[in-house]
Amino acid sequence: MKEVVLRVQNLEKRFHISKKQQKLENTKEKVKTAVDGVSFEAYKGEIFGLLGPNGAGKTTTLRMIATLLKPDAGDVLVDGSSILTHSEQVREKIGFLTSELKLEEFFTPNYLFRFFSDLHNIPEEEQEKRKAYLFGVFGIGEFAEVKVANLSTGMKQKVSLAISLVHDPDIIIFDEPTNGLDVLTAKVVTDFLLELKKQGKTVIVSTHIFSLIEKICDRVGIVIHGKMVECDSLEAVCHGMPLEDRFFDLFQAIEENGGDLSSLTVQGQAERSTAEGTDEPQQEDTVVNAQPATEKTYRTVSKTKALFTILKKELARFFGDSRMVFSTILLPGLLIFVMYQFMGDAMTKQFTPEQADRKCYVSNLPEAWRDPLKELGFSLKDVTADEVDSARKQVKDQKKDLVILFPDQFEDQVASYDISSGQKAPDIEIYYNSASTDSSDAYETMCAFLDQQESLIANKFDINAGKQDAKEYDLASEEDTTAKLFSSMLPFLLIIFLYSGCVAVAPESIAGEKERGTITSLLVTPAKRSHIALGKIGALSFIAVLGGASSAIGTVLSMPKLVGGSSKISGANYQLQDYVLLGVVILSTALVLVTLISLISAFAKTVREAGTYVTPLMIVVMLLGVTSMFGDGAKQALGYYAIPLYNSIQSMIGILEFHTNAVHILMTICSDLVVTAIGVSVLAKMFDSEYVMFHK
Repeated sequence: MKEVVLRVQNLEKRFHISKKQQKLENTKEKVKTAVDGVSFEAYKGEIFGLLGPNGAGKTTTLRMIATLLKPDAGDVLVDGSSILTHSEQVREKIGFLTSELKLEEFFTPNYLFRFFSDLHNIPEEEQEKRKAYLFGVFGIGEFAEVKVANLSTGMKQKVSLAISLVHDPDIIIFDEPTNGLDVLTAKVVTDFLLELKKQGKTVIVSTHIFSLIEKICDRVGIVIHGKMVECDSLEAVCHGMPLEDRFFDLFQAIEENGGDLSSLTVQGQAERSTAEGTDEPQQEDTVVNAQPATEKTYRTVSKTKALFTILKKELARFFGDSRMVFSTILLPGLLIFVMYQFMGDAMTKQFTPEQADRKCYVSNLPEAWRDPLKELGFSLKDVTADEVDSARKQVKDQKKDLVILFPDQFEDQVASYDISSGQKAPDIEIYYNSASTDSSDAYETMCAFLDQQESLIANKFDINAGKQDAKEYDLASEEDTTAKLFSSMLPFLLIIFLYSGCVAVAPESIAGEKERGTITSLLVTPAKRSHIALGKIGALSFIAVLGGASSAIGTVLSMPKLVGGSSKISGANYQLQDYVLLGVVILSTALVLVTLISLISAFAKTVREAGTYVTPLMIVVMLLGVTSMFGDGAKQALGYYAIPLYNSIQSMIGILEFHTNAVHILMTICSDLVVTAIGVSVLAKMFDSEYVMFHK
């Protein structure tokens, strides 16, 4: 009794034809039928061959069996599991190798064997046994620690073959297994296929090489123009003729009939079609398994293990390349530090306010100066000697702009002052807060006014000459000064650094894998698409944060130089909890940026194309970052913290201003996690989309 382990039922697949392709093929058809009602069965312990010319639909059929493409009609049962409803179980049960399935050339055969074994949840002891056997069969052992990029074409094919069999599948599908191989390597491969048959495996081989079919196959299905025109044993198909002659007779008959296959009866399928259309049982010589018939218990791939396997692979790919680590993480921070050291005072210039509403406390102000000062926008409030300390505290807290103290009887002192006497001139004390833009502007405007008045009366008074250190009149604390500079500059710089770090790694990881063809090797494993997406996003976010942190450290260390060596500017003014919160916000921001860039990269066909597509996102990031330089501090309304990226800017401002709001930060993190979760879900669907993954 023959045991049916794979049944293909009336598979159909159509592809839309682009206008460019219509011109190349000189057709007006918008849809091309690649597979048209193909049906066949494969038995346990046999080699079944799909024979047909290029473009006949063989590869498309096999890709549907492997769940890489979704059929427009029909179904495939793989050991009882449908590709439509149990695709992950199908991928657990089959081994699939195609010329389009590439391996990451950066890694060694040893690493890749372990990586794919982990994705299939193979215990470590069994991994070593399988590796020893397969590496021995194909002679890979001496090349086990050589990067795939440095292997010959034949050895690469052998490694791919070994890796497609890491989980010891009972059903193995090979698309053109000897394509491009030298005669020695081709013999090794064909001999191994025969060995798999001896082990009771079911092997399905797609090829256009007649000799290969005749040498290894028990049965053959001939596919022409997307239809199965013959399907039976070699003897039954050939009718005593050489396979090549029989094939060309069929092909010529079809071409002479204008490509119409309707008059042809597919040998070996008539009886099956009848049985499928009735409630009668199958012929006695076959049985279709509703459940796996072999004694092997297929493993359910651990969700956590699959996710972390992907994550570790992405990190290994990055950190295994010292040049990439240096250029992405170390170099940006070093360049920024060196550049800012040379910039010196170039970035110390601060912004002036748009409106002049200068709130000042005054004592003993000459009445003749009151109106001119009001015309300059000063709002003047007289204070007594007892109120001076309270007034200075108002300036220190940035609630008022200036405290201006004139000496008692200032006008009389000025009138009686003799410049040649050598005595000190009457001194005006002005207290301000340099951490406040309004206070600094008011101070400069007041000094300019007083300088003008002084010139009119022959330099008969001084400004802030009463104390040895003029900085004593600046009531800004170190925290105020640091907060002003850091909160206006760092959020912008941090988000730019993060974006740069994300762009440096995300397109290469996704669009790059599509371009190189290595994404297919991931998609034929039983790992959930969501785990592939989450593993990539998690690893890339970590790398981006490291790159951003390097740049941020370089910026923080160079800040004192940027402001002319001010001792009040220092990252030491922040506490450990401030840096922890800032780190959490940076990480959640990196998740959002990597997610967005990954989604954009998934649509791109090449890394270069992905770089073009992310340009609008770069503009948005820069515009949002600039808002930190022109605002009046962190926004208070909770709704702002639900807006991705903008919420990160506002949270950073709040932390750097020493006005940390736990609710705002929590809202930011929750919002970013929601965006990331949605992005992972969408990216998983994109990984499952044949149009996105395989459209050329």
